[in-house]
Amino acid sequence: MLCSPEAQENAASSAELIERLPEVYRALLESKGFRFTKAYSFHNTTFGLWLQINPDPPLRSFILLKPQGGGPLVYEFITAFSDDVSLETTTTRAAFVFPPPFGSFLQSFPSYSPESLWKAHVRGEEHITATLGIPVKECRLPFLEAFKQEIIRKLSHVASLPFWAVRGVYWYSFKRFLLRNKPIWRQDIRVTYGAGS
Repeated sequence: MLCSPEAQENAASSAELIERLPEVYRALLESKGFRFTKAYSFHNTTFGLWLQINPDPPLRSFILLKPQGGGPLVYEFITAFSDDVSLETTTTRAAFVFPPPFGSFLQSFPSYSPESLWKAHVRGEEHITATLGIPVKECRLPFLEAFKQEIIRKLSHVASLPFWAVRGVYWYSFKRFLLRNKPIWRQDIRVTYGAGS
């Protein structure tokens, strides 16, 4: 399970991903200071990375994911509070297929407009720093290294849970639906993310 291929730069997909970005997202990203940086491939997905131009932490990014076999585009805002703690606000319906570890905070709103997704993300950031007391630190890892570390951390967490292979049926069939459209400030942090809270 932990032998997952790494993401790789995919410059050939840059133009297509930029073109596929809907105008409402493009306008929002420009108004918030996000700029396209690179395109990548991971498994059967290509994705474009936009970074918010800001010298001070936290590091904010936007990702447009395009599955190779078709399927809907996925839009995600991600804030890295440090190299170990982040908040991901996404439109994917598969966000909670596996339980995330503490520090990989997640919220999924499949039908939100770009503006609503951004507002939920910003409110989630405030909750994480103010209510949960998560400190903001400078991120030191390059993107590809941070991406790989996060994938390994999530997979290691799942594999560490007792009977994870059997429990996966329950997670996939039922649990992932329970947290959809539930913002971070309404999630039970200890139950959703386990120890560490």
